[in-house]
Parts: sequence; C-alpha cells; structure tokens
Amino acid sequence: MPLMSMIAHVGEPVRLLLDAGRPSRFYWGERWVVTSAEPDGFDYLGDETRVASWHVAAQTEDQSDAAVFELTRDYAAGGWVLDSIAYA
Repeated sequence: MPLMSMIAHVGEPVRLLLDAGRPSRFYWGERWVVTSAEPDGFDYLGDETRVASWHVAAQTEDQSDAAVFELTRDYAAGGWVLDSIAYA
C-alpha cells in the first residue's frame, strides 16, 4: 500500500537561516532543523543567479515532528515564505 501524504498550502512568512548558502534552520511556530535541502527554482538577475525556492526536509528541534517544505523567496518583503508543507 503506497504511503499517503497530506499537503497543506500555507503562504506564511518564515525566518530562514542559511549556512554556507543552504538552509539550515527556520522558524514556523517552532524551530525546525533542515535535514536535507535541494534548490527548486532560480532567478537570473544579470550576472547573478539566486535560488528562488528550496525543497527541504526538516524536523522540529526536539525531533517530535518531521515534514517536507517548499520555501520561496519573497523579494517584496525581503525574506522567505512557506508555500506548502507535506506530511507523510
């Protein structure tokens, strides 16, 4: 029987911390620790390329919860937005 997952579209700002240009932690209700991160979209600004979105797996700091998140850059607000979350 295949695993079912629930996807929720959120659209809320998050405070994303980067380590060497990659997501390491973010705050959304509580502190989430990123366990894996893959770029999921890019913006090309002249000679500069920026990651516009990340597909990340994360768990709460106390390891009581885990999920997969889509985080997208919000240029207007100067931060990041949690687009969606998927629980297995």
